[in-house]
Formats: sequence, structure tokens, C-alpha cells
Amino acid sequence: MYNWIKCVEEHDYRYVCKDINDVKGVNVADAWNKIFDDYINRYGLSKLYLRLLKVMKEKAILECDYVLTKDKFKLTLIEIEEINLSKMMSNKGENKSINSVLVYLSKWLGYRVNTKEVTTLEYFEMIDLYGKENSKVRDSRR
Repeated sequence: MYNWIKCVEEHDYRYVCKDINDVKGVNVADAWNKIFDDYINRYGLSKLYLRLLKVMKEKAILECDYVLTKDKFKLTLIEIEEINLSKMMSNKGENKSINSVLVYLSKWLGYRVNTKEVTTLEYFEMIDLYGKENSKVRDSRR
């Protein structure tokens, strides 16, 4: 998990190797892409990221339309999408850091989750179980 945090939050892809000082002959960016592709295949994209991609797509389509038509109203629509993007990018509420999630998991489990001992697979399974338990609690309160 410690290495995952280094790759995700610090973009230091040397941590895909067991020994970060011995990365000779390893294309760490390619190795990270394979690892992250496996993560996406297993867990999918977050709702926030999917919304972000949708807004980026709409903006790109509007930009293409403007280039083709020279319709100045498209510039206004593009500006609206840029504002939407900047709001989404500054939204910190939905995008918790891994370390803050670890604090919640540790509290829920009753012991400290050590990033150097837990694997990423275990971490994501814990998050999944935590979410299911919270759903049960919410449903029972209704």
C-alpha cells in the first residue's frame, strides 16, 4: 500500500519496483500503467472522474463545433464548461486522500492500518466492506 500511495499521490513510479534503487532496465511508467489498468478493470472509475470526463468531452465537442462553424455563442458554452471543470477540480469533499481514508478504516477496524503491511488489494477490499457496512447501517435507520 505504501508503494501505491507513492505512485498515486506523488507520481513517483519507481515504487512499482520492490527496490526503488534498482530500476535499471525497467520502464516504470509502462509497469505503472499495467498495474493501474488492472485496478481500473477490477474496480472501475469513480463517479466523480466519470462526470469529469463527460464535461471534458462536452467542452471538446464545443471547441470542435466552434472551429467548424465560427459561431461565437459556442465560446460562451465553452466558457461555461470550463467553469464546470474548475468547480469539479476544486471539489475536495468527494476526493479524500488515501491517508484520510486509512484513518476511517483504522477507526472502523479498531486497529491502525499500516501502509507498509497491508496490500492494495486488501485496502480496496476493506473500503468495499466498509461501504457495505455503512449501507446496512443507513438502511436500518430508515
